Amino acid sequence: MNNEKHLLDILWEKVDCDYLSDLKTKTIRPAVLSVIRKINKYDYSIEEWNETLSYIFGKSIIISFPRDVDSVINLRCLQD
Repeated sequence: MNNEKHLLDILWEKVDCDYLSDLKTKTIRPAVLSVIRKINKYDYSIEEWNETLSYIFGKSIIISFPRDVDSVINLRCLQD
């Protein structure tokens, strides 16, 4: 959890979109979620995950453990 860059910035770079706000668009979201699925969830703090997931999905998401990231993604994808 000693990353210098915020997780959102890392996702923005890896997905290679024009604007950070593109990460929350439905057209870019599949690429973002693909990158997230490949990331070691324990490399980032729970606060950073909560902020990132809330930003991407546009609603408050609070998880207690990094291991819950994939479950939240799967659930949110079913709801969208």
